[in-house]
Amino acid sequence: MSEPTQKTQAVHRVGPASHAPSTPSVAPSAAANRATGAASSNGNVSHQTGSRQDGFSRSDEGHAGGADSLTAGLASWLGGAVESAQDEVSQGVDRAGELYRQATSRFNLTDDEKKLLKHGLSTLEKLAGDDRRWNSNDLADNMQQLQMRSFLKPVAESQLRKGIEEMTGQPVEKLTPQQREEAARRWEALTPEQRQARSFDRQDLNQFSESMDVIKSKAQELGLPEEKFRDGMSVDFLQGILENQPAIFLRLRR
Repeated sequence: MSEPTQKTQAVHRVGPASHAPSTPSVAPSAAANRATGAASSNGNVSHQTGSRQDGFSRSDEGHAGGADSLTAGLASWLGGAVESAQDEVSQGVDRAGELYRQATSRFNLTDDEKKLLKHGLSTLEKLAGDDRRWNSNDLADNMQQLQMRSFLKPVAESQLRKGIEEMTGQPVEKLTPQQREEAARRWEALTPEQRQARSFDRQDLNQFSESMDVIKSKAQELGLPEEKFRDGMSVDFLQGILENQPAIFLRLRR
């Protein structure tokens, strides 16, 4: 599969801006920690830093850059795993053996982790659209799909944009008026049933972020190399993890 244009850390935390915010860039930096911190264990983010009537915690306000936490774990670590072991023999048997171990590693998720990933996969399918690959091309449509108060959408857009940048390692421009208008027309052309099926909210994004944190943590435990989703995150990639496919096959599904 071609490498994705990263549609993945944008999903992080979609809340207004102000303090430190809250997993699809690869490195678990402060962004990843913020993403995990923003979501409570039961999925109710507003309880951690003080509830607000708009459903967003005070820690989310004034920090549009918090979106990067969402995709802090969206980067892939499987690139090097599929290098030919034969090409590495000259560097020693240990290196070749390590590549083989990485290529054959499986995530072996627990039942609870599978349940969380299934929800994350469902959200990714909505984010990715018909081509099943989430990247900056989907941002305008994502803003139509995202169900939240209108005055909060500019902050959400900024966070999703930063998340996609973390995931793909490439800059994402702000949406133009034309892009917004075209996305609005596409949205209005859908039937009510289709709009309902494609809609998602902040809770969905938070759970998607949590599922990415789990995947990132598992990848680190397996010692898999880190890599960006240059062309975006593929739905098939997460599906392959859910099916417990070995890393070498996951690489092909990126």
